[in-house]
This record gives sequence, structure tokens and C-alpha cells, in this order.
Amino acid sequence: MTVPVLTDLAPRDYRVPQSDIAANVKLFIEQSKDAFDCLLYRANIDEPESVTTEEDTVGSLESKERTLTYQLPVLCRVVIVPDGSPKEVDIEGDVSSLDVAAPVVMLLTEVNVPEQSVIQYREYISDEDVRDITMYVLKSGWVGDAPGVCPKHYCLPMQRFEDLKP
Repeated sequence: MTVPVLTDLAPRDYRVPQSDIAANVKLFIEQSKDAFDCLLYRANIDEPESVTTEEDTVGSLESKERTLTYQLPVLCRVVIVPDGSPKEVDIEGDVSSLDVAAPVVMLLTEVNVPEQSVIQYREYISDEDVRDITMYVLKSGWVGDAPGVCPKHYCLPMQRFEDLKP
């Protein structure tokens, strides 16, 4: 009698179903009533970053900062989704102030969105006033256990992006 070994087994092949699911997710984002248009500035991760060489007068971390460049923007659709992680609450049951800095989770119709990319969109403050919102892609992770379906992007508000545009 032969003892089976792992290499005798055919590997699980989830590439086709995942490809189908990814197409459905893109369709969901494009057609969702909650979706809206945005500009995506992809970070140039293939270009080397320059490091500042001058130490500032107080010796802060600015002397170690990296300079990022961005590609020209592309128009895409985005949906903001709940994070699903537990929220911190205080004794009265209100969401704590720590939750204010929680990342905003976004699904985009564009793929290959490097971390450190920037997403911009506009939103109404009132019937007459509109403001521009700029979000920085802090990190990305996959929806589901196996890669290939849809990345979700954890974003934080960013200021002064106008100085960094391509």
C-alpha cells in the first residue's frame, strides 16, 4: 500500500472564480448608488526616492523624510465601506475620540494602487458649498482570504497635496 503525500494532490484552483468575483466587484463599485467619482494619483514607487541631506536646526525627523512623486491622475469610481473592526467606546456608549483618526476604507474600480497614492474627491458641505477632500493611501489589503478579488485601501486625510501634484 502506498502512503499518499501532499505533492500527489492537485492544488486548489480558485483563479477563475476569483476573476469572476473581481469583475462583479468592479461592476458593483461602478453601479452602486453610494459610488462617486474621484481622481487617483498613483505614487511612483518604481522611481527612487530622494533623501534630504541637510539637518534642520532642531534635528527633527524631517531630515529623514522621503520625496514622493505622483503619476498624472486617472478618473475612477470609489465606494467607502465599513471597516468591520470593533470601535472603541467610552462608558456612556459614545464612540471615543480615538475613532476620529480611524482610516477610511475605500474600494476603487482601478487596480494596482500603490500605498502612498492619493485619492481626491469633492463633497457637499451644504446645498451651496462644496469642499475638496484629499485622502492618502496608508495601506492596502485584500478582501477575502486569498488574493486576487479586490483590494481595500485604508486612507487618512491629507493636507497640502497641491504642492505635490505632478
